[in-house]
Amino acid sequence: MKKWQEISIFIAFVVLVGFIMMDYVLDNTLKAEITSNAYVTGVVESRIENISSAFLVHNAQAGAVLHQGNNFTIRDIVLGDSESSVYYLFDVKNEGKLKSMLVSLSILNEESEDYEAYVTYADGISVSLGDVWDEGTTKTMRLTIQYKGEERGEIRIPILNLSMGFEQA
Repeated sequence: MKKWQEISIFIAFVVLVGFIMMDYVLDNTLKAEITSNAYVTGVVESRIENISSAFLVHNAQAGAVLHQGNNFTIRDIVLGDSESSVYYLFDVKNEGKLKSMLVSLSILNEESEDYEAYVTYADGISVSLGDVWDEGTTKTMRLTIQYKGEERGEIRIPILNLSMGFEQA
């Protein structure tokens, strides 16, 4: 009887892995509306690239940057006083043959009223959900982490994660 239990657990594991892989493939494949005789295939290929070293303003520090796909994590940020900030420049490149659209942008960190983190284009223009990248284009963006409000002493941010999602425009 024990042998059948082990086999059942193995089969359940294989089925679970299969569903996870199928979900990944379906989430990363192009969603297209086909009308008449039109036929569209492809994958949205927008990704974060070329993350700069930290630009440290006033009394700021930043640790390692870990980058994977359309996510990057910054460790050990320190804002020493109210004039401190850290920023990073990075590119979002559409390497696909289709237009892509920004559908999600999140900055995850510990909740705090002591600092703020936000993303703009390098020229300071706000980033909005629905922004479009034409095929083959690259846009330089800026992630800023800055002291918020009046002086309250040193602020330590152990981890800050930026994540962006894209779909066909």
